[in-house]
Amino acid sequence: MTIVTWHRDLLFGDIMDGEMSLNSLGKIAEVCWRAIPKHFPFAELGVFVIMPNHVHGIIVITDDHIRKRAALLRPNLRPNLLLPPWHVTKPIVK
Repeated sequence: MTIVTWHRDLLFGDIMDGEMSLNSLGKIAEVCWRAIPKHFPFAELGVFVIMPNHVHGIIVITDDHIRKRAALLRPNLRPNLLLPPWHVTKPIVK
């Protein structure tokens, strides 16, 4: 998943010499990310990275019942359904 800050504000730190340096908010974001399994025992964390204005991470759902329910909520994976509504264009009829 990717979580982006409001207005893409650079809240979590800076990149210096090609390395991400977390500030105090970035460290809070890391603590909160690592705490996800404490709040959701059916979730396991994969790799993640905190960037200046967003967080990328993988969350693995380990409970089969929850995973099956989530699959029912997933849209049909046709490409036009993955885009937000404002990206879907109407066919041109001549």
